[in-house]
Amino acid sequence: MSLELNFIDRLKFHLVHNRKTQLTVGTALFLLNVIWLGPFLNAGKVSPLYYLLFPFVLSLFQFTSTPLLRGLGIYRYYSHFLLGYLPGKSKQELHTGTSFDYFLHLKWSDRGVKSRDYIFGELIQGLLNLIKEVEEGRLPLELNIVATSYFFSNRSLEKLGFRQTSATLFNRLNVLLNFLDIFWMYSFSRNKLVFPNLLKVKKIEILAGELLEEKETLKQIKRRFEQKRNRLDLPLTDNSDEVHGKI
Repeated sequence: MSLELNFIDRLKFHLVHNRKTQLTVGTALFLLNVIWLGPFLNAGKVSPLYYLLFPFVLSLFQFTSTPLLRGLGIYRYYSHFLLGYLPGKSKQELHTGTSFDYFLHLKWSDRGVKSRDYIFGELIQGLLNLIKEVEEGRLPLELNIVATSYFFSNRSLEKLGFRQTSATLFNRLNVLLNFLDIFWMYSFSRNKLVFPNLLKVKKIEILAGELLEEKETLKQIKRRFEQKRNRLDLPLTDNSDEVHGKI
């Protein structure tokens, strides 16, 4: 049993840090998706009721596709729970991790406050890593950073310098399609079944130059979280090497 656990732990480590492992495992999972997705689509042609299972299919597909998307660079991780989707020079869309990231970095016993603190701490560290790229000139000051948020409160968003804008129809549809993942991840962080209010979903944005001005505030927040590490066995991470492509 211990050898099995050690193997799983090693595999998780390489799925985080080793691009070759991400591509290898991701490609294998993608091929498995192709195998079972075909029969599902054919079954849907016979009986449209099968399409009621689409949220479950989408959730499984997103879980299994994360390693490949990460290895291909479509997902750019700034920390364990902050990733950029299709990073560009004019716009960067941020997400708070996928269900696969929960598998990699959290255990069932971490549900509740422990996971919530850890995820929030990783978001702060991710923003600091993003700021470092801005400081070093790899990201332009005029880069527009956007996200759809249900994790942050309005007060937290204001502290981090983000502005709230009206969520577009596409934002709302995207959240609705991903409701299953949002539901279970949100419930995991609350340690109880909670249905997030999708009507209150927020689109937030900030320019990279404006985020740079919030560096000291973010560092202060990080220090407060580090003071809590004695109560947690999930320390904040500094993924600057991984972000900068050194691993």
